Amino acid sequence: MSLLSGRGWRPVLLTAAMLAAVSGAGAVSEPTLESIYAGYAAGDFAIVARDVRSPQDFRAMRLDSPKALDEWLGPWQPRKATFMIELAATANQIAPARTWPIVSAGRRYVTGRRARPGASAEPGTSAEEDEFERVFHRTAIALLERHGFVTYLEQYLEAIRARTSASPAVALADERHTLAWAIAQEQRCWNDRPDLDRAGAAADAVPRAAGQSVTSGAETSKSMQAKEREQRQACLAEAVTRFDAAAESVDAAEARVRGAWMRFQLGKYEDALRTIDGVDCGDDRELAHWAALFRGRILDALGKYADAERAYRAALAAAPNAQSAGVGLALALFKMDRVADADKAAVAVRTGPAVADPWWTYAAADSRFVERWIATLRRMSR
Repeated sequence: MSLLSGRGWRPVLLTAAMLAAVSGAGAVSEPTLESIYAGYAAGDFAIVARDVRSPQDFRAMRLDSPKALDEWLGPWQPRKATFMIELAATANQIAPARTWPIVSAGRRYVTGRRARPGASAEPGTSAEEDEFERVFHRTAIALLERHGFVTYLEQYLEAIRARTSASPAVALADERHTLAWAIAQEQRCWNDRPDLDRAGAAADAVPRAAGQSVTSGAETSKSMQAKEREQRQACLAEAVTRFDAAAESVDAAEARVRGAWMRFQLGKYEDALRTIDGVDCGDDRELAHWAALFRGRILDALGKYADAERAYRAALAAAPNAQSAGVGLALALFKMDRVADADKAAVAVRTGPAVADPWWTYAAADSRFVERWIATLRRMSR
């Protein structure tokens, strides 16, 4: 019987048998590691994202036991290592809590390969295997950075540091490990920032910050506020130290940009400007936007509004219609009493096309490279 008739919708009574038939017809079996990997190993690289679609799917794959997962992985195969990082990438999107167990198993697997790092002269080994491991670690680290899993990120980096220190220096050396160590501290400062800066701040935090009397709710003592400020200053100072160390490496541009932003938050505007001036961002569009955006904020704080305007326009050139730079530009123009120009810039922010602002991905750090690095792992594991 059709659900539609000439008189519109008509109710239809379904028997238990009919319901069972309908539900069974479209039922999809739960994924297993074996079934998903079988398709992946055959070259269906889209199978993970296509068939693993919910937290329940990860539960069905029984990934909770590290021992069982290690046993399932078995002897070293680059294709299976790539599969693990793709599984972690999917978890990162739909079941973030599953990221760490998968990434950990993947790290144990890739570091357990037969060939020693740097032993490319041994029979059956090659330098490509070292490069594969290097890219694998970069991708795993990026996935941990995406959600600010600071503790796990530092654990991962410490494990890799122990491995590389026991190997020939050229084998697995990666300057981005030093940068990731600094980013972990930056993310810690972000996660622990004062309540007023965090989503979900106490309801009385805003009126208190505005200087209004608050008669209800617990009052934070002045000593507690001072302690919070002191802790935040110490956190940011440690981040500056780590970024300065990273800036000594070959890949110094991002370390300098992030280090300047830490100095800005410490109120060290002149130091921040010296740190960020002259940074060459190459073809990294997001980094170019961050550098110009932060430079605009720093110059604005120094009262150099004309220079700030140029910096914000450079940020918009790197990422047209980005809200962060558009708002900064409007404010800089307003401070120069160019009211009509400021209004035009503000209108452009409100009415321009919706775009992905690179500022939104700043905290997620290297996650912007995940797809590119996974593509590299796929090529290397064929």
